[in-house]
Amino acid sequence: MAIGDVEPVPDSTDVYYLDTGMYDTEAYGSVYIVDAERPAVVDTGIGTNRELLFDALDEVGVGREELELILPTHVHLDHAGGAGFLAAECPNATVLTHESGVPHLIDPSRLVAGTKAAVDDQWEFYVEPEPVPEDRVEGLEDGDAVDL
Repeated sequence: MAIGDVEPVPDSTDVYYLDTGMYDTEAYGSVYIVDAERPAVVDTGIGTNRELLFDALDEVGVGREELELILPTHVHLDHAGGAGFLAAECPNATVLTHESGVPHLIDPSRLVAGTKAAVDDQWEFYVEPEPVPEDRVEGLEDGDAVDL
């Protein structure tokens, strides 16, 4: 796979992955698009890949108005850095993540500071994340399941 390629996940139905090319490296970073009854994106990458993600949604056939869920597995910026950008582009989508991460998606300033400290000069590959509006994000508890 090359950066920007979208491929079906083997042995699954209507699940695709996008090579986001994190750090400008092929096969390093991916997000998942689930073209189900309730279309979803699992993880969003670091945000610099957002145009690739928008193109991938088009390629898979999930319209911006149709996307229902944005599901960061956790709120580190390599998984959730694009959540605010995707929420802005997809007005009907709800962002669901663990309840402990919700405040950080609404105000990502602590995540940015922590990421800058952790990645040092690799911050050049990131982008300042857009906050997710408070009314568009909901918390999940340990053990919750999301039915798509």
